[in-house]
Amino acid sequence: MAEQLSIFGLWEQVQPEVIKEPPPPPPRAPAPIDPRQVDLLSGPQPLRAALEDACLALDASAVRRAHDELFRRFLGQGWAARAPEWAQSIEWLVGRGAEVPAVEEQAARAHALLGEDGVARFPEAPGYLLEGLRSAAVRRAVERLVAERGVTARLSDGRPAGYLLLLAGEARGARSSLEQACAAVDRASARWLGYLGEAAWRCGDAHAALEAYGLACLVDPLAVDSESITCRPVLDLIDLGDDLEIDPPVLGYVPVLADLHGTHPLDDRALDLGREPTAARRLAGLLRRYRAQRSAGTLDEVARIEAKREMLRLAPAGLRELFRRV
Repeated sequence: MAEQLSIFGLWEQVQPEVIKEPPPPPPRAPAPIDPRQVDLLSGPQPLRAALEDACLALDASAVRRAHDELFRRFLGQGWAARAPEWAQSIEWLVGRGAEVPAVEEQAARAHALLGEDGVARFPEAPGYLLEGLRSAAVRRAVERLVAERGVTARLSDGRPAGYLLLLAGEARGARSSLEQACAAVDRASARWLGYLGEAAWRCGDAHAALEAYGLACLVDPLAVDSESITCRPVLDLIDLGDDLEIDPPVLGYVPVLADLHGTHPLDDRALDLGREPTAARRLAGLLRRYRAQRSAGTLDEVARIEAKREMLRLAPAGLRELFRRV
């Protein structure tokens, strides 16, 4: 309670006013202009961006136009001095006008670009731009290959078109292409299924990766491209098979190892493949049938013992202890 003296010399009580809302903040001072950004729109940056966009669009004519305009207006753009050579390389990749390479040849050239040929054909290109050019060339080649040869299109070495996307780091595109290719045939090859598993792993889908790799190993473990495997669970299972001294090919027993260790269960496709004459396939089929019957409660004690005897008879020595615990 505040008090003050009135004009008549008397004390007067003054009721203070209650502030219901806080006062507004003071206006923010404008940020100082960074001198490095002054020429962002008036300098060479827009033309540099146009040149890079033209490269990524694989448009050789636009590359030449952007290069000429950049050097007409600005000095000191040495990084782009060899852009005319880049334009020639783009025409080598995708053709010029009506002159285009054969579809398989275009895919082969895009494949070559992923190696040292890319550095040679795009000299002094920044690393990020070269990576973008490689991805763009591969996508263009695969799109054309699939459009003209169908979803089961193959490269010249017999690999599926999606493998090229996988090499270029285009995991999502590779997965989509490989899924369509594998679904379009009655029985996909082990190599194609292995690449599908690898694409799924690089997309972050470990479950789908193990499913595809497991089926590939059942179909034909010798056909799986083991050098391309980066899927950590599969590599761990291979190491486990080596530690257990399973006779090669260890990949043939990866689906069984995955089931026994709870990494990924066998599915019903193991029953069909289990009828075919390889020990690993028969063992996978027996294990899948055993699991299904135990789950359904249709396996009595006598049948259970007989099933385990049969699995132990087929299992490599290193796996027998694991089967005894099933």
